[in-house]
Amino acid sequence: MSKKQSNVVNIQKASGKSSSANTQSQDTAVSNDFELFWKLYPRKVGKLHARVAWNKITSGGKVVYIDGDKVDIVATPDQIMEGLHNYLFCNSNAHGDFLIEMCYTPLPQTWLNQGRFLD
Repeated sequence: MSKKQSNVVNIQKASGKSSSANTQSQDTAVSNDFELFWKLYPRKVGKLHARVAWNKITSGGKVVYIDGDKVDIVATPDQIMEGLHNYLFCNSNAHGDFLIEMCYTPLPQTWLNQGRFLD
């Protein structure tokens, strides 16, 4: 097995589902929430990295340092989606067309990691 194939197997094992029904239903809900986010976010680049950021933020928080201060970014899927709706509303015209050029739209991972849903 090549090194590349080995990495794929490890990723699949790390993201494997638990056998309990409760955990499976939670995993499905998180997956559905992320899929809705992905469908609405205007720039479709780096889905795997965006999902990792989503999971960190929604399952206990992501620690970042701003000017030397430790900041914990924690949010529910509803809070992230509300922030996304605000972002889309503020950057769209009356016809619903997104006004920012894609090259200036942050990657979904960046948008999540920087807590831009809090803006």
